[in-house]
Amino acid sequence: MALVDSSGFAHVRLTVTDIARSKKFYDDVFGWPTAVDATDQAGEDGVTDDPERFFGGVIYQTPQGTLFGLRPGGSGAFDSSATGLDHVSFAVESREALDRVASALSDADVEHGEVKDLTGAGLAILSFQDPDDINIELTAPLASPEETQEHPTVTDTNDVPEGENGLFVRDSGGEGRPVLLIHGWPLSGDAWSAQVPALQEAGYRTVVYDRRGFGQSDPGDGYDYDALSDDVDNILSDLDLREVTLIGFSMGGGEVARYASRHGLDRIHSVVFAAAVPPYLLTSDDNPDGPLGQEAAEGMEAGLKADRDAFFDDFMTQFFTAGDELKVTEEQRQEAVALCRKSDQQAALGCMEAFGTTDFRADLSAVSVPTLVIHGDSDGIVPFEGSGKRTHDAIEGSELVVVEGAPHGLNVSHAEEFNAALLAFLAK
Repeated sequence: MALVDSSGFAHVRLTVTDIARSKKFYDDVFGWPTAVDATDQAGEDGVTDDPERFFGGVIYQTPQGTLFGLRPGGSGAFDSSATGLDHVSFAVESREALDRVASALSDADVEHGEVKDLTGAGLAILSFQDPDDINIELTAPLASPEETQEHPTVTDTNDVPEGENGLFVRDSGGEGRPVLLIHGWPLSGDAWSAQVPALQEAGYRTVVYDRRGFGQSDPGDGYDYDALSDDVDNILSDLDLREVTLIGFSMGGGEVARYASRHGLDRIHSVVFAAAVPPYLLTSDDNPDGPLGQEAAEGMEAGLKADRDAFFDDFMTQFFTAGDELKVTEEQRQEAVALCRKSDQQAALGCMEAFGTTDFRADLSAVSVPTLVIHGDSDGIVPFEGSGKRTHDAIEGSELVVVEGAPHGLNVSHAEEFNAALLAFLAK
């Protein structure tokens, strides 16, 4: 029996010679959000021996939820042949992603090696050094020829309207009827991880993308729903998708509604509004049933501006809470927080304003294809009575599934029920 029953790797911290220089390097190369930043104390007496002040260093939150830290106080040159650390390795999604990183490093004048395929290990690697010559390695899985043929991946859909932004798009390929999954705020396409395998197993072609300014997509120069629905149209056109089911979660339901009125439904087979914001969140004189009061909207904006990390941490607790009970594991909640932290701040603020203040009532009248509305009855973020119920009432012939005891993030907390309802609807 092992002496330590560990649940996995938690963090690593490097000692560096110049904390300001190293912090700038890792900020520029990886862009991770900071969990703790005590570098402003690096010059204080005794700080490099004080763990309560994090040694005057910085700790980053990686997308996987693990921590990566730097601390000042190093002396001499790094030597990988000496006892101790050999290198630090980080994962990226694909071989193609490594090629893009190599190009970006070259553009930034960061010296690096060539991308190497280690076919025996099923990996590709890219190596470079940080300012202290510590070896940094990026790894990505190598797809087999069969996987490459069956599941081509579109990673950059360009020519996005109003800014030529690069959207990060993942397309499973195949001959199945396509579904386009549109994520909620302030997450990314990775928020659909509980749905994509079920959809692919059922034979559907899954297309998942990161909204502009979120996940791995470039920020845009506009975050209103006209621009966002144009991004949807751009993806469908670039991939020449037809007979598509649009699935919009939370904020993503707004893109579904605006797409219908702005671009028509010639390419669309059916639509799904999942815990979605339509028809109109903001309470007003002509929208008294809107569930979002002006004071609450202003409070959200102020909270995000004041301390985004604290805001996202609290928001994801509410996101997955029904009543007073968190309906997911702490690990799942932290994974969602990590996705939030990958968002661009201006994109997060712009989209917050868009989903909170956009009136979709006229857009819903354009929805004339089979429609599923699925919502949790304990949604504290986008309450059912003020959103899902009204959307169901507004779209003639729409189907309604209300999941008992489910919070806003029901596609994670109640994934089995969510997937069953979704697959049953798609099969009709």
